[in-house]
Amino acid sequence: MSEQRVQLYVYDLTKGLAAQLSPLFLGKLIEGVWHTGVVVYGTEYFFGGLGIEYTSPGTLPMLGPPDKIVDLGSTSIPEDVFLDYLYDISSQYLWVFVLPQNLFNPYYKPTVLKRTICWSTTAITFLTKWLSS
Repeated sequence: MSEQRVQLYVYDLTKGLAAQLSPLFLGKLIEGVWHTGVVVYGTEYFFGGLGIEYTSPGTLPMLGPPDKIVDLGSTSIPEDVFLDYLYDISSQYLWVFVLPQNLFNPYYKPTVLKRTICWSTTAITFLTKWLSS
């Protein structure tokens, strides 16, 4: 089994406006409003409007390339095990829409909305249990 590189792609949803305007309006610096994706097996997995979604790395519509890429090492966990895990946790991560491009479609809304960073942390924690470098 080959090692798979694990990365965190970080996007600023404000494209720098939070950093520019927050001191003026809030009196303190807010560096950004963050969206994250976990890149592994040549695919970027993220929490979006349809729950847990996927795309080619760095091609999220309207976000452009990531503002930052964090290397997290590599994992030896097989892709099918990771996909099974994503399916198992998908019901914890909202939304009821069922469309073909979304692999992990929960059929009900849980009571708590979990955001993109919470989802990324969950996925990374699972992958890094197997982290080898």
